[in-house]
Amino acid sequence: MKEILTIVKWSVFRKMMFLGVVAAVLVGCAAAKSNVQMIDSRTLHVTARATGIGDRSDVLRSLYTEIATEAAQRGYSYFVITGSKSYDDVRFVHSPGNVQYNYSYNPLFKRYEATRQEQESISREERRPVMEATVRLYKTGEIDPSQEGVWDVNSILSANQKVEN
Repeated sequence: MKEILTIVKWSVFRKMMFLGVVAAVLVGCAAAKSNVQMIDSRTLHVTARATGIGDRSDVLRSLYTEIATEAAQRGYSYFVITGSKSYDDVRFVHSPGNVQYNYSYNPLFKRYEATRQEQESISREERRPVMEATVRLYKTGEIDPSQEGVWDVNSILSANQKVEN
């Protein structure tokens, strides 16, 4: 009985480890990397870039989440985007060709013969979405939150927590 429980525990542990690795890989594929620069005490410049070939919506969500996180850490409740830009980070990836030799025995000449097979090199273009935004931060009472273009930090952070769970 003790052995069966050990086997079941080990099996569950392996499944959990596998699911953890799969989740980490999937998050890594869709994740975006952010960079925040302070322009002054109320102004941020945030850049979010996909870590892989990804969807622009993932980068946009990462951008807004990073802005909201930075604003909350500095004690601000609202922000307004004063400037933004979206583009693709373009890289060329080159895969060199290789030469493969196939050996076969020729019974007529009673020897091994080689045939040479070349694979050509391939160059491809990779596009990774990048988004940048310059934002102005505001505390409660400094700006009318019902105004168009005013973003609520807490609503963005709570919406992002629901997406992650």
